[in-house]
Amino acid sequence: MMKQRWWSGDLVSGLYDQIMIRSVFPRKFKADYRIHCQIISNALKEVHSQNILEVGTGSGFTAPYIPLDNKYTGVDISPNLLKKAARRFKENGFTEGEDVFLERACAEQLPFGNNSFSYGLCILTFNFIQNQKKAVEELSRVMKKGSTGLFAVPCTERMDRKLNIKGTLLSSDNLEALFLQEGFSYNLLPVTNGALLYFTVSLS
Repeated sequence: MMKQRWWSGDLVSGLYDQIMIRSVFPRKFKADYRIHCQIISNALKEVHSQNILEVGTGSGFTAPYIPLDNKYTGVDISPNLLKKAARRFKENGFTEGEDVFLERACAEQLPFGNNSFSYGLCILTFNFIQNQKKAVEELSRVMKKGSTGLFAVPCTERMDRKLNIKGTLLSSDNLEALFLQEGFSYNLLPVTNGALLYFTVSLS
């Protein structure tokens, strides 16, 4: 059963991008949206010929930053956001059904076989996942050995206590322990952007 909160899907899908840019980034994250885009762009520009899985596709934010020689699969719990993502990927040169596949699913129960993907993405979604341990277990199952994942998530030690950020927030140490437990290495990216933490994981 996929449970949706008001801030995570269909109820705000029409205004999702503007809410993120004008409200969530400056007010909740105390972060610069332009810097966020640049960090993601820099991280993905050298990713080629991969089978990518994104957990929490949202409105298709990553579409402009993924090189066209990759295959992309995105999951989200919001049908309306998946429709927006489909349009954005099409606008950026991808073809749904050929190199882009979008599916309604939750992170704790991914509808894919073992060892299906070589690169993972989870951008500003991990704190909304109800069972984070189960989600990491699922990622470990569907990702190939030696695969890499890129994450961006608000982090407890980088935020002002007054910030009211939704979901379950973890410290960097807790995130590292969670991923190490499921066979991933954990590497912080040397970047700073408000309350946001950027890191990569690799499945050994």
